[in-house]
Amino acid sequence: MIETSDSWFLADDFSGALEVGAVWRQLGHSVEVGFDASRRSSDETIFGLSSESRNLDTSEVAGRIAEVLDKFSNRWLEYKKIDSTMRGPIGLELSVIVGRMQDRPVLFAPTNPDAGRTVLNGCLYVDGVLVSETAFASDPTFPVRENRISRLIAESGGPKAIEVEVNPSLARPMELEEALAAAWAVAPIAIVDAASLEDLEGWARAARSVSMNFLGCGSGGLARAMDRTGCLKNRTQRSRVIDAPKPKGSVLFVVGSAHPNSRDQLAFGESQLQLKSEVVMSEDLSRTSDEDSDLEDRVASELQRSGKAGIVSEAPGRSRLIDFSTAALMADRLGEIASRLIMRGLVHALFVTGGETARAVMDALEARFLSLDEELLPGVAVASLSIPGRSDIALIVKPGGFGETDLFQHVLSRFGVLENKIK
Repeated sequence: MIETSDSWFLADDFSGALEVGAVWRQLGHSVEVGFDASRRSSDETIFGLSSESRNLDTSEVAGRIAEVLDKFSNRWLEYKKIDSTMRGPIGLELSVIVGRMQDRPVLFAPTNPDAGRTVLNGCLYVDGVLVSETAFASDPTFPVRENRISRLIAESGGPKAIEVEVNPSLARPMELEEALAAAWAVAPIAIVDAASLEDLEGWARAARSVSMNFLGCGSGGLARAMDRTGCLKNRTQRSRVIDAPKPKGSVLFVVGSAHPNSRDQLAFGESQLQLKSEVVMSEDLSRTSDEDSDLEDRVASELQRSGKAGIVSEAPGRSRLIDFSTAALMADRLGEIASRLIMRGLVHALFVTGGETARAVMDALEARFLSLDEELLPGVAVASLSIPGRSDIALIVKPGGFGETDLFQHVLSRFGVLENKIK
């Protein structure tokens, strides 16, 4: 019998771990997220681990996942989080997981209705458009140019996956169960169509009926559905999150994502909220930290003057396409600058886009774990970041492709001070 303290979930990057953690925290669970596989959660906590495998060289992915599974071999894996647009070495990760957990058939559903991700006839859509026809097709590190999910899994080194050709909105529960049982009889992974939370809940109930040991694999949408349908082994819950007022103060926005969605949010903040941002250019990455002092001082002055400021990575298209290695260096630089401003006591809330950038901030502060507070908006996690010798600050993190254009306004309304009205 698995003890509740042994529950954990696995994500390939930090923002993904926070996304699931925020969903389950909002539903009443106590959740911690971190990077250290030796971390053991308390009796009332589910622990979320970021394997940081999203941007690993493909030759290293299998070894990283195997190492994590070895360290967590006596604990119950509640969920495997993937990117809702199928970026990353998903197939390679699943190959290791399926090989180690042959008694756990996989329910695969990247659908995330809150973010406009749906699956129809085995193909992935973003806001009703095939993923290959969206900005994710030109992602600088993981361009998604295939729409069929089974092919994306195979192309990234995955095991056999079967598309379940049943419409969950029209089928009876027994039909869903029969379809899953048939798929799992010939393949370890069943890919299901879904366009709503209700669809996902229907699949979760069917999966539990077919196999109590099934492993859910998907985005925050399926994670939410599994909790709502009682599919998690860890049922220890505290009281629901209360929407209590948060201390307000200065907010630092750190934009490391190059996704157009994030850039639109930044543009809204600059034009409508009078947010002033400093850009870290790729040609300046060879500079020392001391040489960043002018930029840092300008951001510090703006935080003290207006209570808000931004640090932004150079976006692809401004000068040239930024490759993966440059993007990683950029994230590190953003993290270093943000951490120094935090240590100067100038930041009450830190908003970060992109998992790599959030991880870089954590590394610069030598922080390994976070306690989840809430889900501010779908896909936007809020955690408490404890810093030795400083007051805790709120860390707000979102993946690059999430959120409405006016997201910065929501953040400032909750954690900062909106001195100017929207134009």
